[in-house]
Amino acid sequence: KPLGYANVGGELWAVRLARKIALFPLKTGDLEIGPMSLTLVKRRTGGGERKSETVKVRVGEPPLAKRPVGYAIGDVGKMSLAATVTPREVEQGGVVSVSVTLSGTGNLPGTLSPPLRAGIEWLEPEVHEKIGVQAGERFGGSRTFTFIARMKRDGAFDLGEFALPFWDPESKLYGTARAPLGSVTVSKSSAP
Repeated sequence: KPLGYANVGGELWAVRLARKIALFPLKTGDLEIGPMSLTLVKRRTGGGERKSETVKVRVGEPPLAKRPVGYAIGDVGKMSLAATVTPREVEQGGVVSVSVTLSGTGNLPGTLSPPLRAGIEWLEPEVHEKIGVQAGERFGGSRTFTFIARMKRDGAFDLGEFALPFWDPESKLYGTARAPLGSVTVSKSSAP
């Protein structure tokens, strides 16, 4: 994608966007992003390799004040959760499918922790994602986690809620995305 022209070392160069990458820091401090390299092929002069400069970035942690319980370093952006549960009535030992969609912009976490409840066993989720550059040059999208919850006891169960605390760097505030799951009725098993 052509961006214009630039004078580099006394020579006029055409400036083009070759690649755009979203980087998310995993630690604090003065971090160094090494040069990106690109091999150019010119028809007449043979081309050659070009490298960008090394970039230094100072990375800090979100503030400790008002940090919500369960916040994980790196959960940064603006996020929301939505959930569906099917079926709502099962026999003891049966399973329900819980589909939780995490959407937003920023560094969307790759895992979600299900609410812990006595009598419910959560199996590892299947994860599908649609993540990339969004409108306004922002990185984000959605991840859908499909959990299977095995109901070990009979009775009425409140499944609780999925909750994901995050830091929103634009508003400079913490937020918590929530998805209540509601209840499931588990009848006694008819099997001996």
